[in-house]
Amino acid sequence: MTTKETIELTRQLQEAAWTLEQAYIDNGGEVTDETEALEAEKAALSELLTDEGVDALGRWLRSVEDAGAALKAEKEAIARQIDANKRTLDRIKVLVGDLLRATGREKVKGTLYSFARYTSDTCKADTAAIKEIYGERVAELLREGGIPEWVSVTLGGSSSKVPEGEPLPDVFTRTVTETSKFTKPRKAADKDGQEA
Repeated sequence: MTTKETIELTRQLQEAAWTLEQAYIDNGGEVTDETEALEAEKAALSELLTDEGVDALGRWLRSVEDAGAALKAEKEAIARQIDANKRTLDRIKVLVGDLLRATGREKVKGTLYSFARYTSDTCKADTAAIKEIYGERVAELLREGGIPEWVSVTLGGSSSKVPEGEPLPDVFTRTVTETSKFTKPRKAADKDGQEA
């Protein structure tokens, strides 16, 4: 049985149930040849739907679940590839930065590409540590402020908001990397002087 057939038979069952109810109302609840025929039709449709119909919908549901699992696996694989690609890009830039420092150059321009020395200085907040240290207190303040318990907040941190001159709190990890900036060649201009 196909899904389309299952949908059609379900509609027929609903129609038979409504017609049966109307027949009982019209004849004061008395069993007649018409109501017996409708009861038999309703029972046959119900039996067919709860057997073959359920299996058909179950097979469809399973195939959709399997497709979703395959898509999720592909998404995870792509995310890993993107992450690996980013690490490779970063590694190449570090290697070029090493080359520039080893040759004593600030910038170098190749035939197609140019690079300049660059020091990457990043600072990342440890959100798990921030949550552990401040989470309960923040929750208390929310409740004291009349915010219901079903409202939640996500805690983070920004090193740029640490007052100048104060030491960076332990919840921040600072990473300094000697790397390089990469400049791609300019796009060719079309006839109107606009970049393509």
